[in-house]
Amino acid sequence: MKVILIDAENLEAVQRKSEQSVMALGFFDGLHKGHQTVIQIAKQHACKKQLPLAVMSFFPHPKTVITNSNVDYLMPIEEKTHQLKKLGVDLLYIVHFTKEFASLAPQTFVEQYLMKLGVKVAVAGFDYKYGFKGEGQVHMIAEQSQQQIQVVIAPKVEMAGEKISSTLCRNLLKAGHVEKIYALCGRPYSIQYDLQEGIEPYFTLPKRGHYNVEIHTAQHIYSNVIEVMDEHFIRGVNIQSSDKVKIVFYEADPYYMKELVN
Repeated sequence: MKVILIDAENLEAVQRKSEQSVMALGFFDGLHKGHQTVIQIAKQHACKKQLPLAVMSFFPHPKTVITNSNVDYLMPIEEKTHQLKKLGVDLLYIVHFTKEFASLAPQTFVEQYLMKLGVKVAVAGFDYKYGFKGEGQVHMIAEQSQQQIQVVIAPKVEMAGEKISSTLCRNLLKAGHVEKIYALCGRPYSIQYDLQEGIEPYFTLPKRGHYNVEIHTAQHIYSNVIEVMDEHFIRGVNIQSSDKVKIVFYEADPYYMKELVN
């Protein structure tokens, strides 16, 4: 998979080198089943048209730029890249999200970041918005591209009647319900953890408490019960390793689960 970083300075150069593609649009934090549906639909169209499958994402999170507020990221770009590659993505465009980018008119976004990047089919969720104050809605892309871009709108994906979203994933983590992340994402929630410095940037720890986990080092996998102390540190990672480790969360410890219920 080819990763292409885009900012205001290199946009024209990227446009000149771009190739036609079918593109999935979104931020894709956590790559839950809603995101996976968008990408799977885009992949089907890419195969039909024999074009590369592209994804356009953004960094940092738009909320941090527009409202100057913090966002609890579910995964950093490196992990997102790894997961997208596993899904069969050929091209990953990562746009540097700035206040200037946020102020683009929807028409300008379509022209500069879709048409001039060779997008032939754009696939997005039903609630995808773009351009200044989110004034652009996904169904408008066809008209704003003079029908040069076919638009495919992915259906809403729900669990227990609620839309699967990154916000839902974050809320479950805040409540300590890590076991439900598997149903949303098709894989258990995991983080990268530095034994000296704490959680790696752009990951989020679940609610303070005890959890049944696996700890992955370069050589071994350990099952353990750990305690999340706060938003940065964990107690109970008692292994002899100088490396960073991967911690896979499976469920809250049963005794802690009683505390959640009560």
